[in-house]
Amino acid sequence: METKEFKAALVINLLLCFTFISNFALSQQVGVRALVGYRVAGNAKTPSGIVMPRESINFQFVGSFELENGIILDASYLTSPSHIKFRAAPMENWQQLGEIQVSSLMVGGGFQSNEPTAAIVPFGIFRIGRMNISSLEDRFSSFGKLAFAMEGGVKLPFSQRFGLVTQINMIMPVHGGEKDLFADSLGVYQFNPNVGITLVQFALNTGFYLKF
Repeated sequence: METKEFKAALVINLLLCFTFISNFALSQQVGVRALVGYRVAGNAKTPSGIVMPRESINFQFVGSFELENGIILDASYLTSPSHIKFRAAPMENWQQLGEIQVSSLMVGGGFQSNEPTAAIVPFGIFRIGRMNISSLEDRFSSFGKLAFAMEGGVKLPFSQRFGLVTQINMIMPVHGGEKDLFADSLGVYQFNPNVGITLVQFALNTGFYLKF
């Protein structure tokens, strides 16, 4: 329920921002981006062992509101099917513990080049929202926390409304308890509730954008 309410609040706030700015801006465009790429998350090293939300393919969908002066407001949803691996010592083999879904839903703003005839359009965005690691098995818990992200990339226009985009997304360090993130209801791995871990996520994505 908390996740549904959070998503609804983000959508409502974004729509309100769009409505407010549209009353004052001279020219605006609504855009969408659909991308696919590779996600890498840093290992979480803990006293119980080394647990990794494994790197994997990811998909990103972005809706944006672009002003003629280069200011952007947008919302981003990034999702990645993945799994957790564990090893008690660096030289041991990895054990796959379970399937998970890594996702983030964020809103933010930034700036892009507003040169209308540019062959390459660089942009940068800062966002705030929620990062989730959702277990697909009853045995493990799910984890969600407030997070910040930075994103930068370039657009290669094929026309005024359509083109290619490449970008890198970084979700800044998210800190949580070991047992909050990897809690095992069967008690096999004895994760420690008092130990903090930090995750950083990177995603390099390429896709297409469309403006309306």
